[in-house]
Amino acid sequence: MMALGVKSDLVRWTESFVSDRKVRLVLNGQEGGDHEVDTGIPQGSPVSPILFTVYLSGLFGYVEERVLGVKALSFVDDVAWTTEARRRTGSARPWNSWWKGAPSG
Repeated sequence: MMALGVKSDLVRWTESFVSDRKVRLVLNGQEGGDHEVDTGIPQGSPVSPILFTVYLSGLFGYVEERVLGVKALSFVDDVAWTTEARRRTGSARPWNSWWKGAPSG
């Protein structure tokens, strides 16, 4: 977030928002115990789609710079990758080549 120019107060607020969280499963009226959650963002919060978009923002540019003709489209938590080609047989070739050599993790 700092690399995107987000002010440090908002970065600290975000860190607080996504830390020290717990979940409890309720199934057929039976409640389970609390479990700590240390990944992801809370579902149902109005700020979660914004945080998801910020999280993915670096990925879009990274891929678009490395794969000729590929563009990312996103809306809330949906992401699509597009490309254009004059022939169907060649449209996915740059994407496939990049994906096989893409860094993992």
